[in-house]
Amino acid sequence: MLLHLVHETSYRYTPAVENAHHVLYLKPASQGGQTLLNYALRIDPAPVQLR
Repeated sequence: MLLHLVHETSYRYTPAVENAHHVLYLKPASQGGQTLLNYALRIDPAPVQLR
């Protein structure tokens, strides 16, 4: 079985937030009889720093 998953997280604050720290893990694991064939992560706008 092949799955295509699209996830969008959006933040909107009034007034705009200048500094915020977020940690996000979105790469699926290959385990339990399932094999990851491909994945992509797009962040828009691009972050100032990636860890």
